[in-house]
Amino acid sequence: MRHNKKGFTVIELLIGLIIGAILVLIIGAISGIGNASFDRAVKESSVYNDAFTSLNLMKFLGRKSHTIITYNTSQFGLASGAVLQLDNSAFGLSTNQKDFIYLKDKSNTTDKKELIKDATNITLTLDPANSAPTNVNNVTVTLHVEKQKESFDLSTSIMRRN
Repeated sequence: MRHNKKGFTVIELLIGLIIGAILVLIIGAISGIGNASFDRAVKESSVYNDAFTSLNLMKFLGRKSHTIITYNTSQFGLASGAVLQLDNSAFGLSTNQKDFIYLKDKSNTTDKKELIKDATNITLTLDPANSAPTNVNNVTVTLHVEKQKESFDLSTSIMRRN
């Protein structure tokens, strides 16, 4: 009598399913790590781009402004620290030192825009930095931004055109 052996046994099917499940788990873990890395890179580049855009905005407004004033104080709803005033606009840090603020009209503190947000810590450094408001022709602006474990410094020089 002949037996027809054209099929898989139950054990062979179970081994195939187990190997397939292990491969799916490995691919899923690698995909999850890749997605987490991508999300982290997007957030970091977002903060870097916001800082770069902020410096470009300051440079643009500084070139066409009539006055560039630097001082260290707590005014216009900004935290105590460096403030860069370009005509009726002011740049500075929020009270929690985690947001970089642009006030379009320094007399109206509700008219403000957050240029950098979601950072762990931001430091604005101006050179020259004065305790009293001082009108200058050029200023060097440095932004130090920390986000999670990453940090970077961006710097630019702003010169008023006559």
